[in-house]
Amino acid sequence: MRGCGFRNKANWHCRHRDKLRSKKIKPIIAIEPQGNLANRMLQYMAAAGIRKHCPDAEICGLDMPEWGISQRRVDAWPEKALRFGLHHFNLNVSGTGAALASGAIDAIVVDCWAQHMENFPSREECRELFPVPAAFEDVSGYGDDTILCSVRGAEILTGTHEHYTVLPVEFYADVFQRTKLKPVFFGQIGDNLYANELRAAFPSAEFIEGKGTIHDFQTIRNSKNIVVSISTFAWAAAYLSHARLVILPLHGLFNPNQARDHFFIPEHDPTYEYYSFPFAHSIDLYKHPSKFFRNQRFLGSNSKLLGKKQLRAKLEGRLNFRRELSDFLPFFDERFYLDIYEDVRSTIQSGGLKSGMEHYVRHGFEQGRRAFSIDTWFYTHEYGAAACEISDGFFVDHWHHYVEVGHKRGYERHAPPGYWDAQ
Repeated sequence: MRGCGFRNKANWHCRHRDKLRSKKIKPIIAIEPQGNLANRMLQYMAAAGIRKHCPDAEICGLDMPEWGISQRRVDAWPEKALRFGLHHFNLNVSGTGAALASGAIDAIVVDCWAQHMENFPSREECRELFPVPAAFEDVSGYGDDTILCSVRGAEILTGTHEHYTVLPVEFYADVFQRTKLKPVFFGQIGDNLYANELRAAFPSAEFIEGKGTIHDFQTIRNSKNIVVSISTFAWAAAYLSHARLVILPLHGLFNPNQARDHFFIPEHDPTYEYYSFPFAHSIDLYKHPSKFFRNQRFLGSNSKLLGKKQLRAKLEGRLNFRRELSDFLPFFDERFYLDIYEDVRSTIQSGGLKSGMEHYVRHGFEQGRRAFSIDTWFYTHEYGAAACEISDGFFVDHWHHYVEVGHKRGYERHAPPGYWDAQ
C-alpha cells in the first residue's frame, strides 16, 4: 500500500464544501512514505510526536508489513491541510500538533524526511510503535562481552550519498581498546578493499554478513553494546534497543555541523557515547582508492571521544562566529548568483531588481544564499584544518570558512584540473 493518495482535490472540495463547513472533520496526520524502511519508521515516529499534541488525530497512509502496520489510505484531503515538503526535518511538532488540535488546520501531511530528534516521542514510546514480529521473536543479539559494529557498505562505498560514509580503522581500534569488548562486524561486509582493511586490522574479530532486513534490524536492536554505522537503519535499531552502551559517531549524516538540518543526538540519554569527526563527504572507493584511504587515515587520526561538556560545546559551536555581510561582498560572483537562483534572475528581467548583488545585499545574505561557488568535496578533502574547524562549529559552512580564513591561507575553492581523475 502506498501513502495517502491526495487526488482530485479541487473536485472533492466542490462536492463537499458545504459538509466541511457544517461538520467537524476528524484531524488527520497523513504520511507520504519516503525512502527505505528506516526512513519510513522515522516518519512514523514524527507523526506519533505530532499526535501527542493532538490525541484525537488519526495517523494514516503508512503500510509497513514488516512491523504489522497497515493504515488506511485517504483519497481526498481537507482544504486546510499543512504540507512540509520533502527536505524538511524539524516539524515543530508541538506547534503543528496544537494547530491541528485547535482546528486551525484539518490535516498534516508528513511528506518529508523528518530526521530530527525533536520530532520524536520518548524512546520507550518509539519502541512501542514497532513491536517485534512473531517470525523474528527468536532473533538474538550479541551479549555483554561483545560490541556489535554495524557496517553499512554496498552503494555507500561508491560515494553515492554525500553524507553517508564508512568509519575508519583507527576509530574502531580506540573503541575496542577503551571498552575491552570483543568486536563483531555485522551487516554489509562484502569483499572489498575497505572490508579487507578491517579484517587485516582486527584478525580476531567476527565478521557476519547480514541475513535480511528485519533479521538484521533485530540483531542490532537486541545487542547489548552497539557501534552505529552512518545509516538511519542502524540508528533506528540502536535507538529502539535496550543496549547498555550505544556509540554514535558524529560523522557525516550524524554530524550536526555537517548535515545541519538533521539531528540524531539523544543528548541526555546516559546509554549513549559520542565520537567527534571532521567534516567529510563520501569518496568513491572504486574510482579513487588512494584518496579514499587517505581520507580514512585523516578521519581516524582526528576522531575523538567527547565528554558531555565537549558535546555541548560542539552543539553550541555554530554560535561562536557571526557572519558579516561585509566579509562576503568582495567575493560576490554576479554570474554564479544569477545562474543558480532563477527567481532572482526573473525578478531582474521583470524590472524588480537591478542586479543579483542588490538582491544579495537586501535579502540573499540573510536567507543564506551562496555568493560564490566552492567545490565542498575538494575543499574539506584537501584542507584538513577546514574540515575540523567546520565540524567543530567554528564556521557555519565552507563559504563562511573561506571568507574568514581560507582565502588568507591561500586555499583554493576548486580542484585543479585532473585532481579527481587521479586515484
